[in-house]
Amino acid sequence: MTKSNDFILEVKDLKKYFPVKKGAFRKTKKSVKAVDGVSFSIRRGETFGLVGESGSGKTTTGRLLLRAIEPTEGSIIYHLDKEYDLLSLDKNAMKEFRKRAQMIFQDPYSSLNPRMTVRDIIAEPLICAQDFDRKTITERVKSIAAKCQLNIEHLRRYPHAFSGGQRQRIGIARALVLMPDFVVCDEPVSALDVSIQAQILNLLKDFQEELGLTYLFIAHDLSVVEHTCDRIGVMYLGRLVELAETESLFYKPLHPYTEALMSAIPAANPDEVMRPVLLEGEIPSPINQPSGCSFHPRCRYAEELCKHERPEWREIEEGRFVACHYAEKLSLLGVDSYMNVNV
Repeated sequence: MTKSNDFILEVKDLKKYFPVKKGAFRKTKKSVKAVDGVSFSIRRGETFGLVGESGSGKTTTGRLLLRAIEPTEGSIIYHLDKEYDLLSLDKNAMKEFRKRAQMIFQDPYSSLNPRMTVRDIIAEPLICAQDFDRKTITERVKSIAAKCQLNIEHLRRYPHAFSGGQRQRIGIARALVLMPDFVVCDEPVSALDVSIQAQILNLLKDFQEELGLTYLFIAHDLSVVEHTCDRIGVMYLGRLVELAETESLFYKPLHPYTEALMSAIPAANPDEVMRPVLLEGEIPSPINQPSGCSFHPRCRYAEELCKHERPEWREIEEGRFVACHYAEKLSLLGVDSYMNVNV
């Protein structure tokens, strides 16, 4: 049994609704339910993955965890040097908290200020913290730049002079220069070539081992997630539908949506037979969500109950959570029903 003090972060019933205003008087008619009742915990020192289709709420969840955007409802508790109830922190307390939690952005092109040198970009968090003198800032910048394989000459240049992989190294250096405890990695390798992806992932792993970092790793690429993450949460239409250890999730998913995602992974052996699960239709609008289980219009196992009753987010095995009425029934189908390889 995992103790509560083993977790660095605990999220309960987190929601973010964006109002949709219409008419001459701009009245709120409906809301986009970008994140709709998400609950999970992240252990110290682990890499926790979030996967799902575009529009499932992964990036919004990551931004909520840093209060880059304000949640509509819910609870976000950090266990760092002390306990932080993130949603109750005032401006000064938030400034202190931001030294402990940082973010690596998806696009290494738009996330860097083109009018600042690399040295100034990396030093900016230290300057904003107002806890460091000029000499310490210079030493910190040089040290983290060297660890990110950026030399002294690079620090004098501007972002346009670098490739995508080098720019992402700059973004990583900026995020880690304050030596945080928790880092949100928002698809940090999705815009990079495959060979560069491996270098960046290895760099993040090295920093995790050296600094004891905890990552929330948001991604589309399931092969990257399998290689990188200790546990994975699967999101669909603003909700978590399954959460499990990486090996368990890939070997035997218990939610029909996870099953479809895993079946779409290309087989490494060309002689192996692919058996993809084809989902009908598109992901529904977050403004007009289906009743009951939000996945039921695309689910091949859906029954009448799924159309009317929203499944409960529940723990069906130790450390394994799923939101499906028939998860136990699906688990009896066996691993061969889910995988795209012969078992």
